[in-house]
Amino acid sequence: MSFVFGDFGATREGPPLGPAEVFRRFHAAAVMVWGERTLGLLDVSLNTDPANAALLSRRGILAAILRPTKPKPYASGRHLIRGAPWYRLCVSPEALMLTDEDLEKILIHEAVHLGHNGHGEEFKAVTRECGGVVSGAQLEEDAKIKCEAKAPGTSRYVTVKEFELDEEAAATAWIKAEMRSGNYPAGTRWRMSQ
Repeated sequence: MSFVFGDFGATREGPPLGPAEVFRRFHAAAVMVWGERTLGLLDVSLNTDPANAALLSRRGILAAILRPTKPKPYASGRHLIRGAPWYRLCVSPEALMLTDEDLEKILIHEAVHLGHNGHGEEFKAVTRECGGVVSGAQLEEDAKIKCEAKAPGTSRYVTVKEFELDEEAAATAWIKAEMRSGNYPAGTRWRMSQ
């Protein structure tokens, strides 16, 4: 399962969208990302089970793509993509209240998952190129990239420095420089989070 977490202040005015309208918009996003021909090869449908929507809501997840764990390879243009035999889009009640712009960004994120299982570099590049969000934090106005360190023998990461979301390369370079500097004990683990 892949998903987008979020807690956003911007909500739509008026009644929430219906699941069928969200799926129509998801289909449009998937066609934009992968093309009609490739999308026609996939079994993509809407999961309308209220229990799944409630579970997403409890976990703070706005949308998710459910799929079996055994992907199969298929071609899309110049790309060889490993895909699952079926996909189910799940949306939480909170996602139905998002603004059109925020919902579109999240649906693009989920559409990219039709061809990329994880959040690797290629996934991030395709998502950004298509106008989606890599994580729900990008929809929050004050979100930052946090460079975090965990000293050997400790169980918690501590935020050492923050960067703007568009400074991912600078954050990566800073962490690499700190690792070489000797300012931290040997075996210190580093990560970036949003």
